[in-house]
Amino acid sequence: MTDARQRWRVLVARGPAARDVPHRDILAAWEEQLDRSGLPLVLTEGRRPQPRVVFAAPVPVGMLAEREPLDLWLTELRRIHAVRRAVEAATPAGHRVVDLYDVWIGAPSLPASVVAGDYVVTAHPAVASGTRATLGADAASACASMLGATLIARERTKGGGTTSIDIRPHILSLAVVGDDPALTLEMRLLLGGERGVGRPEEVLAELGDRLGVKLSADEIVRRRVVLADEA
Repeated sequence: MTDARQRWRVLVARGPAARDVPHRDILAAWEEQLDRSGLPLVLTEGRRPQPRVVFAAPVPVGMLAEREPLDLWLTELRRIHAVRRAVEAATPAGHRVVDLYDVWIGAPSLPASVVAGDYVVTAHPAVASGTRATLGADAASACASMLGATLIARERTKGGGTTSIDIRPHILSLAVVGDDPALTLEMRLLLGGERGVGRPEEVLAELGDRLGVKLSADEIVRRRVVLADEA
């Protein structure tokens, strides 16, 4: 991108209105609306050039997010207030700009810099009608047991079939932070690299198996993407 003069990092929150929108549709909305923003954007190559927008990691369908980073590049220098105003006007429905700042053009790409994701998962146990279940102490013990395990095998759907995968290397931290009786978990999971990608729903399913109950996720929020220079 020899014509790039500035690189801006935008941190975006995704709310309930965009929870079930696929990433490809979100990307298309960003491209379309930024194209009308008036910013001097670097464009992609190809038959139909679009504003170059790079996300750190797609947010899975059904998940909320608080601080998702994306990068865009300008061919001319602009002050932060002008860029913020234009980007906020171009932000797709269900999203909100949380922060925005310029970064070095030569910095590593966002996808290559991703290390992990911080998640908050709120869940409840499936119990008989009228029965109240509190799992705080037992769940905390089960989390400690998972962190102390050398292997946690789970079945993962892949290519129309299932395969066994060890999810223990994906779990960097796991803790219970509430029992009301809804169970609130904080977890840091791998989000890139050769060791794989952690999935909050798999961690929740394993915890439920260890507790002897089926845990259903009420809400999964990715609080932030952890980059290499932040880990």
